Amino acid sequence: VDVQNVVYLTAYFRVKNEGVVLEHLPNEVSKDLVVKDLGLKIDYVIDSALVVKNGALLTIEPGVTIEFANEKACIIVEDGAALQMAGTPSQQIILQGPIDNSNKGSWGFVEYRSDRMENVMT
Repeated sequence: VDVQNVVYLTAYFRVKNEGVVLEHLPNEVSKDLVVKDLGLKIDYVIDSALVVKNGALLTIEPGVTIEFANEKACIIVEDGAALQMAGTPSQQIILQGPIDNSNKGSWGFVEYRSDRMENVMT
């Protein structure tokens, strides 16, 4: 990933929740994006479908916790795009749903429609 071309999350919409500012990921990722561990209980929120497209690479770094806002929230990796999520035993990547929805903790899915070699999910 060319770090000069990476779009960082500081420009995205923020919302206050119980005194903590939560980062909401965009609905579309069309440029390379690195999602960094903010050291919070929930680092980022996905409100609906997050679609990675136009050859973009979405990298989710070890230690990141993402909460999907509801049961329909998901990640879709379109043809030609890529998603890298590689946690470690000490810095796991956690994908979770809210505990206050009708199916406590449930969320949508991660769907790969791309066969790029950079696709990793561990």
